[in-house]
Amino acid sequence: MFEMILEALKNVDAKQRSFSIHPSSEERLFALLREDPRMTIPLIAQQPGLGERQVCRLSASLKEKGKIKREGSNNFSYWIMISMS
Repeated sequence: MFEMILEALKNVDAKQRSFSIHPSSEERLFALLREDPRMTIPLIAQQPGLGERQVCRLSASLKEKGKIKREGSNNFSYWIMISMS
């Protein structure tokens, strides 16, 4: 019985951690960063329809896919767009 409960909790936890990202949202973020590579996440989140948490998830997804990366120091950093395709 205990094993069944643990398995059920693992499944619930995995479902809560997974999220889907709409490709057009990634494309929008990519385009914004192409316009100004020095934009910060809070600055991007000021765009209509984007929240700070959403921008964090989108940028993490694009970084994980190898489409963007962040370079520079804490005081002066910028985004490098690798490829959107």
